[in-house]
Amino acid sequence: MAVLPTNIDDMKLPLLNIAGTARVDVALLLMRLMLGVVFIMHGFPKIMASGMFVGFFGSIGIPMPELMVPFVGVVELLGGLLLIGGVMTNLTGWILAFTMLVAAVMAHGKAGFNIMNGGYEYALTLAVMCVAVAHLGAGKFSLARKCGNVDAEA
Repeated sequence: MAVLPTNIDDMKLPLLNIAGTARVDVALLLMRLMLGVVFIMHGFPKIMASGMFVGFFGSIGIPMPELMVPFVGVVELLGGLLLIGGVMTNLTGWILAFTMLVAAVMAHGKAGFNIMNGGYEYALTLAVMCVAVAHLGAGKFSLARKCGNVDAEA
């Protein structure tokens, strides 16, 4: 009878069979890459076609939507790039988390939690992931670490 592995160290999966703190570094890399792509994809349209978003921002009560749309776009685009590179992850994580909390409250709060109803589930998930990156740092696989920033360690 075959014995199933009881822990991840017994598995023979190359990406998962990583010892010690390297697991955290790989997890941080994957989280940073995914978050970075999401924020770039959300920020770029706000910069390139800000007029499409001004009415929406105004309708949900965001002040000065003509200024806030491109500002949020730049924050999301640059934040995404910084997360992918693993540079200034503490500050970037907190700024993006705040941005997503504002989105959760202002754009999605009245719809409740469920994303299927336009709720804040997705924005809150992104905010929590950004807080995790802000707390843990960029990890070993980052430009900050390659440049000698020991704060990049998880």
